[in-house]
Amino acid sequence: MLILLSSFNLLPAQGENVFHEADSLTALLRTIEDDSAKIDVMIALGNSYRHMDIPDSATKYLVAVRELSQRYKCEPCYYKATYYYAGIVEAHGDRKISRKLLRETANYYNKVNDTKYLSMSLVDLSVNYCNDQLMDSAFVPLYAAIRIGKAGNNEGILLFAYRTLAWLKGSFGRFEESLKYLEIALGYSRKLENQFEEGFILTLMGMQYNKLGQEEKAISILIEALELEKRVGDYQAAAISLIELGTISLAHGNRDDAKKRFLEAQEFTNITQAIVEQQSSSQYLGDIYLAEGNVAQALKYYQRSADLARKMGNAEIMAKNFQSLSVAFQKMGNTVSALDYSLKATALKDSLSEASLDQRLEDAEARYNLRDKEFDIAMLEKQKELQALDLEAARRRNLIFGLIAAFLVLMLLTILYFVLQLRKAKRSLEAAQVELKDLNATKDRFFAIIAHDLRGHTTSFQGLGAIIKRYLQRDKPEKIVELTEKLDRAADQLNQLLDNLLNWSFTQLKRIPHNPQNIRICPIVEEVVDQHREIAQGKGIDIEIDINQDFTSWADPDAVYLVTRNLVSNAVKFSHQGSVIRIAGQRVNGALRIAVQDQGVGMEPAQLENLLKLDQRKNSEGTAGEKGSGLGLTLVQEFLKLNHGTLKASSKPGEGSEFAFTLPVSGK
Repeated sequence: MLILLSSFNLLPAQGENVFHEADSLTALLRTIEDDSAKIDVMIALGNSYRHMDIPDSATKYLVAVRELSQRYKCEPCYYKATYYYAGIVEAHGDRKISRKLLRETANYYNKVNDTKYLSMSLVDLSVNYCNDQLMDSAFVPLYAAIRIGKAGNNEGILLFAYRTLAWLKGSFGRFEESLKYLEIALGYSRKLENQFEEGFILTLMGMQYNKLGQEEKAISILIEALELEKRVGDYQAAAISLIELGTISLAHGNRDDAKKRFLEAQEFTNITQAIVEQQSSSQYLGDIYLAEGNVAQALKYYQRSADLARKMGNAEIMAKNFQSLSVAFQKMGNTVSALDYSLKATALKDSLSEASLDQRLEDAEARYNLRDKEFDIAMLEKQKELQALDLEAARRRNLIFGLIAAFLVLMLLTILYFVLQLRKAKRSLEAAQVELKDLNATKDRFFAIIAHDLRGHTTSFQGLGAIIKRYLQRDKPEKIVELTEKLDRAADQLNQLLDNLLNWSFTQLKRIPHNPQNIRICPIVEEVVDQHREIAQGKGIDIEIDINQDFTSWADPDAVYLVTRNLVSNAVKFSHQGSVIRIAGQRVNGALRIAVQDQGVGMEPAQLENLLKLDQRKNSEGTAGEKGSGLGLTLVQEFLKLNHGTLKASSKPGEGSEFAFTLPVSGK
């Protein structure tokens, strides 16, 4: 039900006061004659209309501000309007464009050292990645915002960053982790006495508890949130709490309480004009009234839900509402209207699935028509040639024979050309078939390896309940502690394997996100090392970093993060107890070289040679029995190649290994 659009500006900051503010700003704008003086007022107006869910008005003012800012060379005004405009574009589903705008604002605010708007841009960029299913990229800018907040001890930034991190964790189904970060955000909201955020965070907590099946606790927290939201006038958040409470009542068959909640939510959404909540509560009310037999009321709310879905541009919800309207009219005995809406629902569903097909058919038809026109022109030209030959036949008989002979020769040459082309095509097809056969064989072996490794990882979790029960019966808590440590390692290995599988699928679909920029290498390495510090300490391994803080590279930060994470993970996996892993950086021949060196088990030359081949089974295990598929190093090579980098490895059995990668030093 709840889609996060902007972490810092999700809900109106002053309840219904935002409507009065818009009226006041509009009146003020009429009194200003100088265009340059209008900019600040227009930015505030655009943001107010954005909060009021009136995107057309918001877009009009923010686009005008961007144009005026360029004319009067006011960069701060331009990028502030761009940031707010990105939120509107995101709400309309144009996430790629919104992502481009957010990167522009982040780069500008980083340049001018504006930590507030830089963090806002980074947090919203994380939300954009998540909404666009780019999960591997979603957390990187968010963690960067948290680092900025901690470095500046900015509790406001940390409040919104942790609230968004909680939402992202919930989107992945990690509801308990989401609750942990919501507790942190709740602490900041109370410390800052921000009751609007406190109420909304409580609403999110109630929703997470409901997803965990803890309905009594969810209801208690949602009621607490609702009371606070009503008290401070945060009616949009109150509507969200009411809708969540209504769905819980509806799940238990308590239609009366659910209807009461949804009707109250309708009252609040009428004040705030929050389209998403208006549509959701209208849909639920239509279902309830239809179940009660009050078809007239059901029709009213279904129609309202459909109108709102149309305004939101959500064809999927519109199709659902049309189907509900069809059922309602059928119950009324109005078969004509029932059939009409059923056909509309079917047509809408078909249009969703066939939109791309229609475009392809249009392109094909256009090409076909073009070929027809070209054929007609060729035929007309040929007719003219024949007519000219007929007129000169008497006087140029010898020339005609010569032309015929030339034509025959041309035909023979043409036939010969096509024969050669067919043979060439046949050879290419045969080569492609051989290559496809090899690829299929590689794919089969690869999936066999992955299946084996997944089975190996999940085996760690089998019989867990019985083992814990036995240790409890025998009063051996230290065994349970030891077991949980092993499970933590197994879960971390499984998580990294799944992350690598996701990235590998992107490489196969040619959808690797690639956004190169000037980045500092050391902070990325430090972040990766922090994530592996606990596992390394469990094996008594010390990790040293020797990289100049000023070293920069022109590369995609997500790709560098993935490369470093896989190399450090492998180093920890294959290092002996009490050894040292050293990560060093240096400039070599105009490139930046980062080397990850361990004192682990090392490899034989033959094993090292087959290391990057997916169709070769890697039988080696980590020094603590860790499993691996070898997929991580294949991804490392792919992502380095995309960023114009290289990977080199050296190893000696019993002495350890070194994996070094290079990246370009400066950008374009």
